[in-house]
Amino acid sequence: MTTFEKDRLRRMAEEPVNPECRDYPPAEDSFISAMTDMPWYPPYAAETAHYHNCMEIGLCLSGTGIVEMGGFRRRFEGGTLLVVPRGVRHAQHNAGDPYTRWRYIALDVERLLSECPPACRELIHGALFGMWSDGLYLDPADEAAAQGAGIIESMFARRRDDAAGQAQIEALALVLLTVLAHRRDFEEEKKE
Repeated sequence: MTTFEKDRLRRMAEEPVNPECRDYPPAEDSFISAMTDMPWYPPYAAETAHYHNCMEIGLCLSGTGIVEMGGFRRRFEGGTLLVVPRGVRHAQHNAGDPYTRWRYIALDVERLLSECPPACRELIHGALFGMWSDGLYLDPADEAAAQGAGIIESMFARRRDDAAGQAQIEALALVLLTVLAHRRDFEEEKKE
């Protein structure tokens, strides 16, 4: 666990949870602000809704509960994939398990869009500011969720491998967003 992850967990335990922005510090040399792998333990404060200064992609690895995001409430379980745009209020509530475990990737969208190839930029921009504007929830049974989970696992594996460079992890982040943006329902929505 990185120093940032440890400090974030400590601050969350010491400070009451509130609907304020939970900032991820910007990375100096990447559009990926953070990659965290963390458990969430109940009980939570009554108000857990919050938002971020960047886009957050979350993959539930284990546990169950309810996620609130962009005006909807859905059940989550291992394999659920979420894309939470910057500024979208969201909350997670564990249900019956002692904890849930999530992997999060925080992305600086403006930097990402300025650095990615034009065709990829257009597709990702369209998804972010169109279909995903209130967030994206993918059930574990969704093919794109399974593909996304595999890509996220590859990103975290490369982060653990000292020989893997940041460029490989960034490339996988672009692949992840492209896979999610190519979902059938998004492609159909673009044609209308």
